[in-house]
Amino acid sequence: VQRLGANGDVTWEKIWGGAYAESTAAISLASNGDVLVGGSYEYASTLTRRYLARLSATDGSFVWQHQYGPQTVDCALQTVKEISPSMDLIACGSMSEGGIYSGTLLRTTSDGDSLWMRQYVYQDTVVSNEPGFLRDVVPTLDGGFIAVGTAGPVPGVYSQDVWAFKVDSMGCLEPGCNLITGIESQVTNLQGALTVAPNPVRSGEAVQVSISLPPSITPQGPLRLTVVSSEGRVVREQLIGEGGHHARQGTQQEAIFSALPAGLSAGLYHLHLSDGARWLAGAKVVVE
Repeated sequence: VQRLGANGDVTWEKIWGGAYAESTAAISLASNGDVLVGGSYEYASTLTRRYLARLSATDGSFVWQHQYGPQTVDCALQTVKEISPSMDLIACGSMSEGGIYSGTLLRTTSDGDSLWMRQYVYQDTVVSNEPGFLRDVVPTLDGGFIAVGTAGPVPGVYSQDVWAFKVDSMGCLEPGCNLITGIESQVTNLQGALTVAPNPVRSGEAVQVSISLPPSITPQGPLRLTVVSSEGRVVREQLIGEGGHHARQGTQQEAIFSALPAGLSAGLYHLHLSDGARWLAGAKVVVE
């Protein structure tokens, strides 16, 4: 990293790294002028960890440097930015696990302490677990984030897709995903897989939940429905098929059960569909 003066003169220069080849660094400036650096730290030719550093604006010395998550075959953070007014940091990138690339979002404090890190999988009606790479992330006025990148290529299917999605301040596609245990990643392209009727619903009434998964999706465990209040409280969690009727026809699953406990106060609730390892889809439910 080099800092240049107005005439292009080098004010300071910093070179660092391990014995192996780190990835190209992402660079941005914090509001106080410090340099934010994102990338990967490599332990061997095929083992890396996500990496962030903050360099002093004055001389390029380390304010701090941190690594995040376990060692994987290939991972890197390709964008890092400061969030106003909290001064937290948001970073995005990708990782490889089992030969499948997924996107990463990481939120930290201004000191680089991790607040959350989540993985995202691109999914469409043609393929499952398509290679996904996040290239940029921007904060939104409601406290959430929009991430953008590329998905593909898939040999013999198509070359590349644009990949974009929005999450809330906790990195959830539907608020409350952080309250569901066992979730390692979120599938970003199955918004139409979960429908609820009636909606709005009167407290205590039965709710029919229809689930339509594309052929490219194979559940990685029992399907589970979780209801979270807008205040961030889990009010119901149930495996599909328990306490009600369910039917399966090909890739179509339907479940009818009392998803909302009797006497639940009026308000907004978030319904989540997961399969034990992945968040698959979500829907909003209004109780009158």
